[in-house]
Amino acid sequence: STPIKSSAASDVYKRQKDIMRGNNIHCNSTHEAIVRLASSVKTSRIVTTNYDLLLEQAAQKQNCDLGRSYYGPAVPIGSDFSGLLYLHGSVDSPEREIVLDDRDFARAYLSEGWATRFLLKLFETYTVVFIGYSFGDVIMRYLALGISSHARPRYIFLSEEDMDGRDNEWQHNGIIPIPYPAANGHHALVEALTAWTDYISSDYNCLLYTSPSPRDMR
Repeated sequence: STPIKSSAASDVYKRQKDIMRGNNIHCNSTHEAIVRLASSVKTSRIVTTNYDLLLEQAAQKQNCDLGRSYYGPAVPIGSDFSGLLYLHGSVDSPEREIVLDDRDFARAYLSEGWATRFLLKLFETYTVVFIGYSFGDVIMRYLALGISSHARPRYIFLSEEDMDGRDNEWQHNGIIPIPYPAANGHHALVEALTAWTDYISSDYNCLLYTSPSPRDMR
């Protein structure tokens, strides 16, 4: 069952949703590049832990079809997924369904485990590329380590600053880092995603996993 939020907690969730809906929140070149890349393959697949709707905004702006949208905890089967999934919910989700605080994470990844089940199957089935993501979260680190040896390859775009000699840490988690210079608002990342889109084949089976971007990528 999903717990009912206290009035104080409810206020926090409401403020977070209001911030994400702000008039000054707009998609940027990174969102647009991600959408172009996802829509260039035969079957679009994006999983995001963001609450905002900027990927949808970028898709509409560029007339790209990302397919069906899903919102946690009503997640699809990880091994048979296409479309856009807001794993932790979105600004349009009821407050009781948003994964925001420690209790929410414990419910999603431990006690109810719906996020864990989805991700394990996802990693075993698809090649995954992480963008704007960090494995600082303890649950996600253990989840990565617990994935079957038969899992598909996983890559992550990281700024050279974020790499900073941490190659072994990422390799330990079974993830291959792709470093890029962070100068000019991470423009190199946008260029890399754009070049990938230009050369990608129509039958490449890939999935993008996005999360809140670094401050200067917004």
